[in-house]
Amino acid sequence: SCGNEHLCPQIAYIGLLGEHGGFATYSVVPKENVFSVNDTSLMSFIEPILVGIHAGRNVQHMLPASKVLVMGAGGVGVTLAAVFRDYFQTDITLTDILPNRLERCAEVGFKTLEKEFLEQEYDIVIDCAGSDPVSQRSAIFEAFDYVYSGGTVLNLGTYFHSLSFVPAGLTVPEKQLRTSFAYNSKDEKILPDVLKSLKLDFSLLIEEVDFDRIIEEAYFRSEVDKDSFTRLVVKP
Repeated sequence: SCGNEHLCPQIAYIGLLGEHGGFATYSVVPKENVFSVNDTSLMSFIEPILVGIHAGRNVQHMLPASKVLVMGAGGVGVTLAAVFRDYFQTDITLTDILPNRLERCAEVGFKTLEKEFLEQEYDIVIDCAGSDPVSQRSAIFEAFDYVYSGGTVLNLGTYFHSLSFVPAGLTVPEKQLRTSFAYNSKDEKILPDVLKSLKLDFSLLIEEVDFDRIIEEAYFRSEVDKDSFTRLVVKP
């Protein structure tokens, strides 16, 4: 339906899936897909900013009064936290099982908490962690440990394998599970206002990688050394 392009079964992403490559010299796109960005450090964060906008609109009726926990302090988690904090004016805390990622979030001004200190005190818990072989328990289920009865877990993280849970564990305390995927043209319309509201210096979270070291410095680290970075940007 109009405005919900992200739900199209034939979805394609320019520069990622289906339309041109991310390293293409030129790409022809609809003019509606083009935005003016003055701060070049935002370039690699526009997509997760839009993801954060869409997630915020999904639970906007609960904001800004809600106390929110974001699980996962990677590129998506920290960007979503910035959108919720600065645009939706929400009380945000970040947590992660990777200590260096969490420390970097604290250094750029976020409220952070290590997992062992978390309690059931949040109105909304957002899973930006997804499936991780390092974790002994899926974040999507662990999130329910930290949300109030009657509260909401919002899932953005991806899981491509079967998971099992006891439904009564959600039914009895009326804990809700909502999902949020990608973004759409409705989110793009408010992107300029969101960009003006953001107080995070995104350049502090970027590490540049030379193109000729893309395998060892980008692909390898993104798979086996995730705690060493928040956002890797490849220089052409």
